[in-house]
Amino acid sequence: MTLVLMPAHSQINKHNCSFGIALGTSTPLGEFEDEEAQTNFQNTALTGFHFSANFSFKPWRHFGATSLFTINNHRIDANIDEIITLVQWFYPGYSIKIDAGSWLSANLMAGGIFSLPYKKFEFNLKALAGISYTKIPEVNFNATDSLTSLHMTSNDASAWAIALNAGIEIQYNILQKLALSLSIDDFFTRPEFEVATTSDLFEPVTEDVKPALNMLNVSFGIKYRI
Repeated sequence: MTLVLMPAHSQINKHNCSFGIALGTSTPLGEFEDEEAQTNFQNTALTGFHFSANFSFKPWRHFGATSLFTINNHRIDANIDEIITLVQWFYPGYSIKIDAGSWLSANLMAGGIFSLPYKKFEFNLKALAGISYTKIPEVNFNATDSLTSLHMTSNDASAWAIALNAGIEIQYNILQKLALSLSIDDFFTRPEFEVATTSDLFEPVTEDVKPALNMLNVSFGIKYRI
């Protein structure tokens, strides 16, 4: 009986739960980072900040479930000085000011995890799906001279969408219940925004915007193993 039970028991994970947090960078990919692929620079972004919190449950040595909460923040990808120079060429004598906000997304996902343990290391592959709340940044344009003042605003907007995430994690167990982690994740969502533009020159205009938001998130973190 002992010989029969030992192989089955060896597949059970001793520390089958873990909770971790991580910080890192979020790099836009594809259309999200390519100004030439967009008609509006408001739809592109620079490399930004990434935060994640995760909970994993692995009742077996190689397989388990995981959940992931992430926050990404990106400034828009716009050469403000270049835009100001171009506008001043058409409107000499005007003082130009452009203020732009940042992209923000908060995401909650769940999925499966496949783990390959080796001594103190664990190599984890994960695939998740869930929901994403994304906010497109506001952009304010002001042009003034001694007599007139012009103002235009592309307002911020928010939307919900399906989120997908695939990634790899390298975990190093420094203590019995403590581990360090390096994660590389490919994240994708495609929200649809209703963006209103207001100006002193024309009536308010509303545009439906549906950018493809693809990000490569790289983060370092710490985990508590139960």
